[in-house]
Amino acid sequence: MTDKKLTNKEKITAALKQVLEPEIGINLVDLGLIYQVAVQDETATITMTLPVAGSALPKDLEKEIKQAVTSVNGIKECDINLVWYPVWSPDKINEAGKAELAAKKVANDSTADDTQKVINFSEPIIKLAKRYPDFVEIMADCGFTKIKEPGLLKTIGRVMTISMGAKVMGVDKEKVKAAFEAKGYQVIEK
Repeated sequence: MTDKKLTNKEKITAALKQVLEPEIGINLVDLGLIYQVAVQDETATITMTLPVAGSALPKDLEKEIKQAVTSVNGIKECDINLVWYPVWSPDKINEAGKAELAAKKVANDSTADDTQKVINFSEPIIKLAKRYPDFVEIMADCGFTKIKEPGLLKTIGRVMTISMGAKVMGVDKEKVKAAFEAKGYQVIEK
């Protein structure tokens, strides 16, 4: 039996599998957000992106990434290179990530009957847009102006939630909640 010795790059990648993307709840590696791991002496450089182009790297996530990377024996420093090209899209999710997303979908599917109008802030916006004809208009009225851009729902909308979008767009979630409740929706915030 041979014992394969892992390289530092492999150890770092394994450590990054323990870091979850905060809105989607799946690790950065399986989501396809990590583009490159480079090691020079005791410094690792992580080239990565985020699901929403142009958004800032949350400080908590940055801290988790650096802690995970520097937990690898021999790595003392971690630099993060945040890039927007190639643009992230759901096709970058690996098979493990797709399986986890499918499991989350089953767990999150609403048990509400068809007469109830339920908006779950942690559900992908494309599902809500398909389910409710007035969804896109209500969202646009709340400040989600990009929601009407061609292709947005079919790409980013497959993974973006209202909570994630509100954070990125700087929209008050309470305003969104009130707008949907005014239209007779039950709002679930997770």
